[in-house]
Amino acid sequence: CSGHVGKMVFSAGVKQLAIVSYVPEDKLSKVPIKEWTDSVVAAVGGKVIKGPTDAVSPKGGKVMEAVVEADPDKGKFPLKDKDSAMSAAFAFLRSKGAFPDEEDDDDDEIAFGDDAFEEMGF
Repeated sequence: CSGHVGKMVFSAGVKQLAIVSYVPEDKLSKVPIKEWTDSVVAAVGGKVIKGPTDAVSPKGGKVMEAVVEADPDKGKFPLKDKDSAMSAAFAFLRSKGAFPDEEDDDDDEIAFGDDAFEEMGF
């Protein structure tokens, strides 16, 4: 289970970009889910459709849902909004010290293919 890791999931369709965010209970003080989700939604002109709700997860926490409607006449397309939303989500996490800076280059945490798992004994 990945319940110990906060995440924001994006699904780009033809008519809208759907966003679901999750932050485990023990991370909510560092990454307030409402603040995180609201900042991403504001960056792409979307709207929250479900505020902070208790997550069904062994680690507890909160979930939120949002959508960004497509508007081809204004140049708003879900795939483009997805890229912008992801950038906004990472920027927020970096501002809270919850995501490594791009300058951090620690290869110890990177796994490349099956060989990496063999080294770990899998």
